[in-house]
Formats: sequence, C-alpha cells, structure tokens
Amino acid sequence: MKTIETITALIAENREAWFTLRNTIRADVKTLETIYGETRESTPTDTIKKLVDAVGYEAAVVAVASLVNRHAWDGRIGRRAATWAASIENALDEAAAEKADVYTNRIHMAHLDQLADAMMKFQPETTPPEKDARPENISSPETQETPTQDAAPVFTPHSMTTPAGETFACTWHQYAGSMIAEITLPDGKTASITIDQENPHFIPALCAAQEAERIAQAEAAAEKERRREERRALRAADPDKQAHGPVPEKTWIGTKITGLGYSIEFSATYDRTMIIFDSIPTDAARAIVKEAGFYYAPSLGAWVKGLNWKAYRAALKVQETFARAKESPCQPKRRRAA
Repeated sequence: MKTIETITALIAENREAWFTLRNTIRADVKTLETIYGETRESTPTDTIKKLVDAVGYEAAVVAVASLVNRHAWDGRIGRRAATWAASIENALDEAAAEKADVYTNRIHMAHLDQLADAMMKFQPETTPPEKDARPENISSPETQETPTQDAAPVFTPHSMTTPAGETFACTWHQYAGSMIAEITLPDGKTASITIDQENPHFIPALCAAQEAERIAQAEAAAEKERRREERRALRAADPDKQAHGPVPEKTWIGTKITGLGYSIEFSATYDRTMIIFDSIPTDAARAIVKEAGFYYAPSLGAWVKGLNWKAYRAALKVQETFARAKESPCQPKRRRAA
C-alpha cells in the first residue's frame, strides 16, 4: 500500500509520475461515481462489473481500495472491507489519499462497503474459473503441491500457513463459482472468507487483524485483573479497612434520641434514620445535617438517611454538634401581633 512516505519520495524523485498516478486514481473514482449513479437500482456486483469494463480490473481494485482506505474511519465501513483495502499494494492509504484529494461525497459509505465486498468477490472475465478449478495458492488434496508464488499463504487440505509462520486450521469448498475458506482462529472463532486469486495476501492480513484484536482484548482483561488485585492488596494492607469481628446487632433500631428543639428517631416502620425539628431549622442546622448526608423528605416532615450503621454514626455526630452549640437548632418562633 502506498503511504504518505511513499508519495513524498515519489514527488521528490519524479513529480510527473506522481501527477499521473494522482490524476489516474481520481479519474477512476469519478468514473465509479458516475457508474454508481447509473446503477443505483441494480446490485453492487453490476456496478463493479461496469467499472472493470470501463477502467480495467487492476485500476478498479486500486480506486475502490483507495476510497475505502480514505474513509476507513467511518463506522459504516466494515472491518473485512478495511482489511482488504489495506492489503492492496498499489492503493493509497488514508493520508496518501487525502494528499491526492481522493474522496467521494456521492457514494453512501454503507454502499461503499458493499462495493468493496463485490470487488473482493469479482472474478475477471479473462480468467474464468472452471467448474473444479481451485486457486493456485491452494494445494490439491491429491497432489499436495506447494505454491511457488512469493509471500503467499500455503494451503493444505486442513491447514493454512502464512508467510509469517502462523498456522490456522482451514477447510475449503466451492460455492457458486467462488472458493470459500473457513478458517479457525486460535481463539476458537471461525471466519468464512472468499479466496481471491488476484490477492492471496488478503486472508493472512485478515487473520492477523483478528488475532491482534484477540491479543488486545486478552491484554485489556489481564490489565483489569491486575488493577483489581492491586486494590485488593491495598485493602489487605490497610488496618482501617479490615473487619474487626462480626457486625453487631442494630439494637438501636426503634429507639429515639431527644434534644433541644429536635429529636432523632431510628424508625423500623419507615426504615429510615430521621431528624425531626420542632420548628423551622436555622441555616446552620441545615448545613450540619446536609453535611452528614441527610436529605429532607416532605412526606415524612423529617431529614432522613438509611437505617444502617453509617447513618447511626452520622446521627450521633449531628447530636454531638447540636449539644456543643448549647442552643436550639431551630429558628425562634414569631409571636403573633396583638
């Protein structure tokens, strides 16, 4: 795949060659847009067939792959199409396509994904597949021949070995004139992929992408577990977070504390710890109960919190604060005018 570094080197070496390459791909993209508009009511396969007839198979592959690379960030472009496009040697990657001003605003991204799928499956008419023909890079079960093409995956009846030395369990069969490879990945998942004689690197690239995703997920899970273990170790080392025997019974449930201008009830009926003021509390009293985690419940006419040990300790803290003040936390009652 041609990257921005490749393009920069080409511009420095031969600007005319760069202009020719750029203009050719842009013209092929414009041709694709025109054919796409004419075949909107047809199928993606018909669109690709007309594109190949217009510009040739290799140019069609480069144009479609460059468009997919330019828009690969779009969520409507599938992983399969993006991986295929990234494996095309003469296609432009996203940065190179941007520099060459290769883009489309006339083809819907979901349709572009379908066009890429049709391009992957397209078989040039110059080499029609025979009824029992198999791709050159798949060895016959009878002959067990090894392909001579450089850097292509090596197939046997039950496995596939990539140029990187990765071996995957693999079975294949012919369906509607296309060769379908069913590959079992190391994580047990399977992938059914159309084998492309013109691009034998597609399958290893897809396998490598899926394997990289599996490894990334495993590393993320391991990192999550490592952090969980660190938190457990910190809790184990903190004496304040250790249990100090069995939790005592809540003998205070159902009891009541009465103070100057207020009362605190631990109500089993409402399952709440309630602070009830004799009249409207002062702003300072409101701030104290709010800081302790209590909130006002109009239906009960009280400031409430859950009925648990945390709420019990908070209520005792509020009681101590009010006791130190030595005055009622309520506003003085107004006298009616005579």
